[in-house]
Order: sequence, then structure tokens, then C-alpha cells
Amino acid sequence: MILIHIMDILDIPPRQLLLFVDLCQTSSITKTAENLGLSQPSASRHLSMLRDALRDPLFVPAGRGLAPTPTAIRLLPKIDSLIHEYERLPGAAAISPPEMSGIVRFATTDYGAMVALGPALQRANNEAPNLAFEIFPLENDVFARLIDGRLDFVFFSDDPVRDGIEHYDLFEEDHVFIVRNGHPLTQRQNVTKQDVEEYSRLLVNIIGDRHSYVDDDSLGKATPGMWVPYFAAAPFLVTQSDMVMSIPKRAADSFAASLPMTILPISPEEEPFTYRLLWSKQLNDDPVINWMKELIRDETQQT
Repeated sequence: MILIHIMDILDIPPRQLLLFVDLCQTSSITKTAENLGLSQPSASRHLSMLRDALRDPLFVPAGRGLAPTPTAIRLLPKIDSLIHEYERLPGAAAISPPEMSGIVRFATTDYGAMVALGPALQRANNEAPNLAFEIFPLENDVFARLIDGRLDFVFFSDDPVRDGIEHYDLFEEDHVFIVRNGHPLTQRQNVTKQDVEEYSRLLVNIIGDRHSYVDDDSLGKATPGMWVPYFAAAPFLVTQSDMVMSIPKRAADSFAASLPMTILPISPEEEPFTYRLLWSKQLNDDPVINWMKELIRDETQQT
């Protein structure tokens, strides 16, 4: 038998305790989510956190619903009493960042990890030290995974955004050319698409087929010389060859600080693209999601 001390329960956010009591009554995660004004993915997230905190499954499948385990049955009177105590304290049900736990899951390229998640990471670690983060690659089913709850956030730059998905516009970004130091193009005043057509191009292929590479047409008819799956690998290869790459400026600035490469503005200037943070509408009432999306928006707008 697992022994659970009252202090273990006191460390659990009140909203998760409310979910526990309601689920004991309804035997349905769907019904409990409705009762508490949560989406089902959000309710499932809270239940997972409860199971981790109390080191017990708490509820197991039974017929068409969920049945409490013996541990859950023993805990119910204590938790129910504790909730009544919380109700006497104004604002006790709010979840603050230090109380947040679990894993926040992102799908992004390494570019997104560098320029969008990276600026927010230190503050997230300081304010919510019990949160962890996991990054998944962008794949063809990324929107389906976002909607069904397998992902929490996606960093994305293209239109349109699918139904059922919310988004913040984080920033606008320009593309630039990058070449090795001493490349013949560095001797020209204004580098055009026609200029780069003399050289092979290096393309970032983010999803896994040559038709899905990141290329804003700024390289014109230049011959493809290499496809790579990562932004981070591409500048190293550029410095070892005469290939030309079109890359978002924030990434170029970051790499240029440590690599022997030159950034060349594109002439004439092209329309910038908008970089976005996406999440499912079903998570609009999830406190972890709401806190994280505001943090990312705040931090990216300061860079």
C-alpha cells in the first residue's frame, strides 16, 4: 500500500483537487471537464499531474467510465475536507507558476527553438521550475496532433491557420543571404536573385521531402546543391563551400557571431513573413498554456 502524507496533498494545486473530487462523483473525465469548465485535454493533463503527485493511478477503466482505486477512495474524505478549507480563502483556486508541473510539448524547427522558445526559457525555468519542455519535429500531421492534444504548441509561419487552432503573431522576419567570408558575392554592392543564380544553393528541408524545403524564392533559379533537415547545420556547410543560402535574419545574426560567414541583404527587399505561436482552442482555459503563451509573446517581442 502506498502511504501518502497530508503534506503531499497540500502541495497539489486546488484545481486538481477539485477535479479529483468531481471525477469520484461522475466517473467520467468528459463530464468532469464540463463541470469544471475545462477542455477534455486540459482535464486529462490535470489528472496525469495528480497521478504523478500521488504516485497512484487513482482511476482505472471500469465499464464505460472510470472507477477510483482503493487509494483514491481513502483519499476522498481528506481531499474533500481540504477543498472546503480552500474555499474560505479568496483566490485559493488560482494556479501560480511555481505550482505548475508537467511537460509542455512544442513542435518546431531548430530555428523556432532558437528565436522563439529560447528567449523565454530562462524566465520559464526561474518562474516555473517544475515545468519541463519537449520539442518535436514538424511533420505532416502536426495540426492533427495539436488539435487532439498530443502537442501543446506549434511554431509556424504559413497561412492559413486551420479551424480549431488559435495563434499569436510573434514577430515579422526578413530573409537574408548568407555566404562564406571572402565569397565573390561579398564584393558586390547589391546582391540580387540573378546574382545568386551563378552559385548552388543550400536548402532547409524541414518535413522530409524535397518539395517542403524552406525557400522563399529569393534564390531564384539557382541550382539546388544540398538539402539539410536543420537550420543549425546549414551555416557550417555554407562556410565550407561557395553555396548560397537564404535564411531568416534572426538565425543569420545568431550564427554570424561565431562563424566565418557574411550576411548579405536581398535586393530588392522582399515582403517579410510572420512567425506565429499556435495552440488548440480546446486549451484556452488551461492555466499552464495561458501562462506559457503570454510569456513567449512577451519575451519574443523584447528581442
